[in-house]
Amino acid sequence: MKQTILGAGGAIGTELANDFRLVSRNPKKINSDDELIRADLSDASQVEKSVEGSGIVYLMVGFEYNTALWQKMWVPLINNVINACLKHQSKLVFFDNVYAIGGDNVKHITENSQ
Repeated sequence: MKQTILGAGGAIGTELANDFRLVSRNPKKINSDDELIRADLSDASQVEKSVEGSGIVYLMVGFEYNTALWQKMWVPLINNVINACLKHQSKLVFFDNVYAIGGDNVKHITENSQ
């Protein structure tokens, strides 16, 4: 089964990669048999092409930590990814973080937080 990492250049995407299709603005091989696709993930057609044929898709995109940018980019991106996964019957794994909560608002969060 083909698996795809969207946002493959980051720390988590790099570690996760093993016999994958790696998709990003500037993808780089991690393993000799990696398939590389250069794509603008804000473009729905490029997301769909990237997802096609994948049984599992990992969304690991890391936008710059900027509220205005996140408000502009996340909703269209997640819609594009979900629509592509539905069309191609791919499972979606979304790696999230707490950065959207904002700097000083996360100091109380520990490994025991729920």
